[in-house]
Amino acid sequence: MLSALTEKQEMVYLTHELSKERLLEIRQTQHFYCPACHEQLVLKIGQVMIPHFAHRKNEHCQVFSEGESALHLQGKYALYRWLQFQHMPVLVEPYLKAIQQRPDLLIQQQDKYIAVEFQCSALTPKRLTKRNKGYQKLGIEPLWIAKAKPSFYEGVQCVQLAPFYQQFILNRQLLTFDVEREQLQMYDHLIHIAGRRYLTTAKRTPIHHQPFPLELVIPFEQEKIAEQWLQERERYLVNRLRFNRRGIQDSFFKLCYEHKIMLQALPNWIGIPSSVQLSVHPVEWQLALTCFIRSGVTQDLSSQLYHHNRTWRIPERAIRTYIDFVQRENPNLSWQDLEISSISEEIYRQYVALKFDN
Repeated sequence: MLSALTEKQEMVYLTHELSKERLLEIRQTQHFYCPACHEQLVLKIGQVMIPHFAHRKNEHCQVFSEGESALHLQGKYALYRWLQFQHMPVLVEPYLKAIQQRPDLLIQQQDKYIAVEFQCSALTPKRLTKRNKGYQKLGIEPLWIAKAKPSFYEGVQCVQLAPFYQQFILNRQLLTFDVEREQLQMYDHLIHIAGRRYLTTAKRTPIHHQPFPLELVIPFEQEKIAEQWLQERERYLVNRLRFNRRGIQDSFFKLCYEHKIMLQALPNWIGIPSSVQLSVHPVEWQLALTCFIRSGVTQDLSSQLYHHNRTWRIPERAIRTYIDFVQRENPNLSWQDLEISSISEEIYRQYVALKFDN
């Protein structure tokens, strides 16, 4: 915690450059209390973490209950300094009594408020939803910034995103903060591949070069993204074959065997990314769907896919979008590759055009 109440019920913030000697003097002469539970706090002044307030070991505060890491404290302080540098009206850890929550920072921007949450520790989806609903109840817009991943590269690429990061994706964007380098890192135009893998365009910027509201604009490079997608699709097929341990008992290879399909000859229009996030790679369910249609099965395709593989749950919207694409670009289901421009246009339509239309 960087904020506390004094004995006179005045708020005090550890956001100014006070020397450790001065803080040690203050600790000897003043007592501090939690703004939420009003229990006495300890002013900690150590060698590793920046000075901060903390509850005593056996106390249980419902609002300030999370143990704070050095990374979280330093990140919160860096974000505060960044906003202050831009003369933004910003509060540190204000206690919102009506919803019993306290954001890391609360910004007033003209006639609206923005709650900035720098998240470093695990957070369940249920708790995330509860926090967001609390802010929405007060008309406050939440802005979640996750801690930076261990490594970061700029440009079009495939990345692994753990569930911790996936839950902070909003409008196909993920914002993270590298505390050590004081850099904001944006993953934009996120396209789900399967599982934890995403295709994205990433960019970083020093925080003090970035105005608020954020203006991290990353162009959608259609051709590069389509080429990267096809490379990822090829990688998936190679690994699928290499690590297959069930032979034709595997539903994917059984389908290929029954329909005399060679993976090397699989046309590039099978395996188009879907805007619906699914656990299965699109090349698998789209191959099955194509085989059904070529065999004359055109009704209740979602159920047909489920019976083919009972771990799949392919919604009608994803099926309809893919069928529309195929009927438009390859109505005869010709077993040939499409021009890469056709694939890039479809990716753009699903991931960019529809986002702005909505």
